[in-house]
This record gives sequence, C-alpha cells and structure tokens, in this order.
Amino acid sequence: MSSSSPTPTPPRQPRRMMKKRRRKESDTTTKRRFLPNQSNSQSPWNINNISNNRDDTTTSVTTEYRPLVPSVRRDLGEDYWIDPADLEKEQRRQQQQQELLRKQRTRNENAIPTEKLWSEVKAPYQQNWIGFFSVFIAILSMIVLKFPELLDTPTISYPDL
Repeated sequence: MSSSSPTPTPPRQPRRMMKKRRRKESDTTTKRRFLPNQSNSQSPWNINNISNNRDDTTTSVTTEYRPLVPSVRRDLGEDYWIDPADLEKEQRRQQQQQELLRKQRTRNENAIPTEKLWSEVKAPYQQNWIGFFSVFIAILSMIVLKFPELLDTPTISYPDL
C-alpha cells in the first residue's frame, strides 16, 4: 500500500479574470445568424418580409439567433462578464492617459527647440570684443604693477668724443 496524498488543486479563478478566447473570423458556421421574421402578413405584391403600413403588430424584420451550446458561445466571445466598477475604472484610466498624451503633445509643440536655446545661450560669448579688450587691459595693468621699472625711460649715456 502506498500512502499518496492527493495534490491540492489551485483555487479557481473568477471567469472575468480568465483569459478570453478570440473570435475566429474565418469560421462562418459559428457567426451569428440573422433569420427573417416569419410574419403572416405579406405585401400587396406577395413579397415576403415586407409589412403593410396597416400592419403594426410586427416588431422587426429580422430576429437574432444566439446559440446555447457553450463551445459556440465561447467561439463567439459571449462567455464573459464585465464588472461595471472595473469597466468604469478602466475607462477613467484611459481618459487620463489620453489627457496626459494631449498635454504632452501641446507642451512639445509649444517648446522652444534646443538648438535655438543653445544659440541664444552662446550668443553673448561669441564675438565679445569688448570682453577680450577689457581682459587685455587687466593683464597689462597687472604686468605694470608687478614690474614698474618697465615704465622708466632708460638713460643712454653717450661717450664724449
């Protein structure tokens, strides 16, 4: 005798959390079928499904056929349930994302290009002749302060002949 304990099964997920199957577009047998309404009244020219103006009892010309077989319903995508609160949250989240994208687009459209910003920042420092001239004078004044004998006129002694 072997004592084997049964493996515990995982908890069952609610249907709204389960992955949904996609509809098969190519399969024509599982699509909804619209069947003509069989009314007793016919047009004056004996054409079916056209009601007289006098006949107000017919509700519509076509009726919708919905299969009750679960596999067909699953293929049609009719086997799910959406929580209204979750749907509302998702719609709010999508609206917020759209608003953020709209704001970012307008912000990017109104933004000044980086090339223009760089050219405006560099402009005062390019062709700044006054700045270069003032730095040159400051350097000359420092040289004169450090070496005052450069300003003295030399005395040249000429020999007497």
